[in-house]
Amino acid sequence: MIYGKAIVNSVYCIAFSVLLLAFSCTGSVNDKVDDGGGGGGDPPFECEGFLEIEPNDTEELANYVGLMPHLQPENICGTFFDYEPFDQHLDYYYFFLNPNPGAEHVMLNIALTTDETVVPAIRFLQTVYDDQGNPVDYNNLGIFFGIPGSLVILDFCIPYDFLESNDLYMRVEGIYPPDYIEKKYKLQYWNY
Repeated sequence: MIYGKAIVNSVYCIAFSVLLLAFSCTGSVNDKVDDGGGGGGDPPFECEGFLEIEPNDTEELANYVGLMPHLQPENICGTFFDYEPFDQHLDYYYFFLNPNPGAEHVMLNIALTTDETVVPAIRFLQTVYDDQGNPVDYNNLGIFFGIPGSLVILDFCIPYDFLESNDLYMRVEGIYPPDYIEKKYKLQYWNY
């Protein structure tokens, strides 16, 4: 008798699950945005990782991300946006270099994805110090330009010295028509 009730309850549960699944799969998808703000449109840009903090448009205001080398891929999530006509939106990120003792360089890999209307560019800089150890300037290590929507840099060699070349600034910028629309990017980096 007990087993009979259990079997009947299981059958009811399965039947209810099948009906629920059948009704949930018959709905339609609206892929157009209506005037009320509803609808589908493009899916949101997903990026999990370090979030850009504004302002970060100079070396002095750069967002400190962490130590390098970092063996596992990490994400930096940012936004391109022109606030004024002919404004050049720059994002600076700062890393402190901490390789194994005796290392003279750190190898860097980057994969950046963004909107298809944006040509991304990344410039690498290192701090130049005076005799007392005060920062006086920035040494340009190189600049890279991508294709619309992406930029990939593999095996970029960053010089390292414990006292003189121990940091890395990364300047991220996008080249696109001035449409005053926010364009998000995801920058993934890793070292070896």
